[in-house]
Amino acid sequence: MSFSIDGTKLAFSSDLLQAQSFEVSSVPKPYSVILDSNDNPCTSINAQLAKNPKNILIIDEKVWGLYGKDITWSSDRIFKVTATETFKGVDGVLALYEFMHQHDITKGETLVVVGGGITQDISAFVAATYKRGLKWVFFPSTLLAMSDSCIGGKAGVNFKGSKNQLALFSSPHSVIINTAFLATLDEKDIQSGLGEILKLCITGGQELVDFFAESVEGGKVADKTNFKPLIMSALAVKRAVIEVDEFEQNIRKGLNYGHTIGHVIESMTDYAIPHGIAVVVGMMIVNQMSFEQGLLSQEHFFAIDSLCLSLIDEQSLAHLNRMDTKEIMQRLKQDKKVSGDQVTFVMLKQAGGLAFVKVTMNEDLENQMSRILGQFSLMLVTGGVC
Repeated sequence: MSFSIDGTKLAFSSDLLQAQSFEVSSVPKPYSVILDSNDNPCTSINAQLAKNPKNILIIDEKVWGLYGKDITWSSDRIFKVTATETFKGVDGVLALYEFMHQHDITKGETLVVVGGGITQDISAFVAATYKRGLKWVFFPSTLLAMSDSCIGGKAGVNFKGSKNQLALFSSPHSVIINTAFLATLDEKDIQSGLGEILKLCITGGQELVDFFAESVEGGKVADKTNFKPLIMSALAVKRAVIEVDEFEQNIRKGLNYGHTIGHVIESMTDYAIPHGIAVVVGMMIVNQMSFEQGLLSQEHFFAIDSLCLSLIDEQSLAHLNRMDTKEIMQRLKQDKKVSGDQVTFVMLKQAGGLAFVKVTMNEDLENQMSRILGQFSLMLVTGGVC
């Protein structure tokens, strides 16, 4: 299966979609991704912890509330993360540094990390910087983390109200995915994860888009057995990209499709619109821009738009209805993809074909953005959520 990002052709084997494990080539060493079939994910967590009595468990406090009774580990070697964007900042990182210092953590121990993207970001950042690097193993507990952030090694923390301003690369020793965690996720978290999966399916090509459309109806996955192939579809696409450009020097920037505007929307709503949904909104906006520039055909535009809309709930539309375009433009100027008066958007030409397009940040862009956002307001009034 093949796709392209800004003219660079990439490919992956369809066999990967049914695999139970795979390896990701990485610097300084590769790491494994394993689908865990245990009915209770704590079975593998306990086994990993038991490899060294001094190992540390770093876990989302909500996950601990749901699964803590099944985890057998010394309470003084457990760090519970408050998984909020506020905690995912310097204070959260310093709190974990302090915990590590108090417990005399050495390079001989492993950090066993259980949670979603925020827990992963903080843990990976600390693992890379404390004593020049510690080994960490990741058990993603959210659909978004399972299908996207668990590979690629990005670790970022927020600073001065801006997302991921302090960032580095920190790959895990291994990733262990158990979809049993999904049974305790709320609907909005599932939809957020599906947003990132949709992004990667669109990136990967029409066959994956068709599979997504068959598996997801009205923003829900009716057949729960489809979660694993959906996750593997997303990871197959991302793996193909990061193995060519791990440190985002070129084509990996294509994975920011929908993120440039999506991050602004997240922060402007104080994260009331979750990450994956904000990315979907970002994709819809740049897809409209791509269509108006003649890069994306009307047929592809409407087909992709319909899939995106199926993931956006009325509450998110209400937040979009209150967006101020001038503030969006002001925040866009802080994006790391801005150079001078131009911002680089990742635009869709067709499923499986992305391009980097520089757009001048002027009154024309502001007017275009205002008009596109106005369409979301119309959807709210007319009940246009699929």
